[in-house]
Parts: sequence; structure tokens; C-alpha cells
Amino acid sequence: MLFVFTEAGKYGSWMKSTSIPLSVAFISSNGVITKIVDMQPGSEAIHEGPEDTLYALETRAGWFELNGIGVGVEVRDMKTMAYFRSMAE
Repeated sequence: MLFVFTEAGKYGSWMKSTSIPLSVAFISSNGVITKIVDMQPGSEAIHEGPEDTLYALETRAGWFELNGIGVGVEVRDMKTMAYFRSMAE
């Protein structure tokens, strides 16, 4: 699931009502992954991204590592990301 925020800021993700493990990548306004966190089902811990977060992408747990995607990777299709951002406004 892709979360598109209306402006860059510090946002968090949690798993209170989620029954499967997920990973979340926080993506900055310039399209770079700044943090990836693995989250456990039912946890009420809040996992926060850095101050410049504009997007958060949740996947099944371990997907980023399995696909060799880590912090510092640039999301290349920013036109698509910009489209999703315009839909959130």
C-alpha cells in the first residue's frame, strides 16, 4: 500500500489491527528511500520516518531486502508518485 502525504513531514506507521508482518519504506520528497522498518502484527509501536517523508510504501515483510532495495535507493518513477500525490490533495 502506498501512502501519499499532502506535504513532507515526520509520519509514522503502526500495526495495531494488522494480522500479517509488513515492511514499510519511508520515501523523501526527492524520491529517495530514507528508512525501512520491519513491523510485527498487532504491535502498537509507532515506527517513524525522517522529517522529509512524503511517501510511505508498505509491503509484505522482507520484500525490500529480498529484492535488494535499501536505504538510499531512488524511486525512479516520480511522475507516478507525483500523480498519487495530486490525488491526495
